[in-house]
Amino acid sequence: MAGSVSVLTFARRPRQEWRRFEMALHSLREVIKRPSLLFRRVRFLGEARILGKRALQYASKALWRVPLDRASTVRLLGDHGIHVTQDDIVVLPERRPVSGDPPPEFGRYEIPFEPEYVWRLERDEQIRSARITSSGTILINNKFLLDTDFGSLPGIADRPLKRRRIDVDTAIVPWSHKWATYYEFVIHVLSKLCRIKEAIDPSSWAASSVCYPLLNFSYERQYLALLGLGQDALLDTRKDVDLVARSIVISNLQSRSRLPSATAIAALRRAFLDEGKQAHSGERGIFLSRERGERQVRNSAEVRRVVSSYGLEVVESVPASVEEQIRMFSQASVIVSPHGSGLTNLVWCAPGTRVIELFTRSFTPPMYAYISHVLGLRYACLVDDAPEPHHWRNSQQLWIGMS
Repeated sequence: MAGSVSVLTFARRPRQEWRRFEMALHSLREVIKRPSLLFRRVRFLGEARILGKRALQYASKALWRVPLDRASTVRLLGDHGIHVTQDDIVVLPERRPVSGDPPPEFGRYEIPFEPEYVWRLERDEQIRSARITSSGTILINNKFLLDTDFGSLPGIADRPLKRRRIDVDTAIVPWSHKWATYYEFVIHVLSKLCRIKEAIDPSSWAASSVCYPLLNFSYERQYLALLGLGQDALLDTRKDVDLVARSIVISNLQSRSRLPSATAIAALRRAFLDEGKQAHSGERGIFLSRERGERQVRNSAEVRRVVSSYGLEVVESVPASVEEQIRMFSQASVIVSPHGSGLTNLVWCAPGTRVIELFTRSFTPPMYAYISHVLGLRYACLVDDAPEPHHWRNSQQLWIGMS
């Protein structure tokens, strides 16, 4: 009886609802058959997200805080700079894959860089107060949010009332977002800390507190310890505290993209490498397995057999200490790997190192080709030739042809 009631109820739906249901099924079938339609919808959602951010920015200006853009931030902090550099335009040459379709991101293009500053903020007639929000965004005069990374909107979500207040003498604030992968941490957060360390005197560095939303990964603690920053020097801005400093040292990113400046890469290498002693350790070649990662090679057994036949050492995707990773990449003469954040360690490679990056056709960002270009590495890539059609659902899987 219950089954018949369900059928009768379903059968009595108005014709308009049936029509909507049929249209939804038709749209779903078209998206499955034509992935480009899904990408159009994703693009539309991206545009809607931009409009939503703008609306949030205007509302915050009127009712809460003023999120500044990059130009306004530089103008506001103009008299507080203690160091500035600006890299020349980098021309990334066109890269054609050894195998597979050319990635659209690998055409020849220019990458401009803006001035890269280190500022020390202290109270004066213009800056009456400076606070650190939970996202690591700096709030000036309880009103203006600085843009030093990828926008200042994260500072809007800060709680107005905090449970307790922490006063520090000098705060170094290297990041203004509550997210970061290994790539962002090394390329942006760590490189800023290296540049700041070079720009201030050693006594100020030793007495400073480093304040940002901590990632709480082992590699983070290890890198910071190598820079001379112990656990006592770290303050997590995610905690419900009001962080107030007499002096705040901050820096910005030269590029609005995810690509680092050559200056940032050089600062990392000065801090963690003895380049005078750096050399290839014989002809050591490594293949980075990502079988425990998100992006995997589906025919990995065949790939392992081929790379092993060329004498490459297969390095499993297991945690290794920061010093082990630096040593391995700085000594390797050949590196083969699927695209992934582990290739951030290319910044430790010696010039001339051969790099082969394996891509899925659905995701081909150029950051490691760019790092290779800046450091003089011999870069090549392969784009997968999966038997399945090009589809967004296959973006986490690679099928590397071995013919």
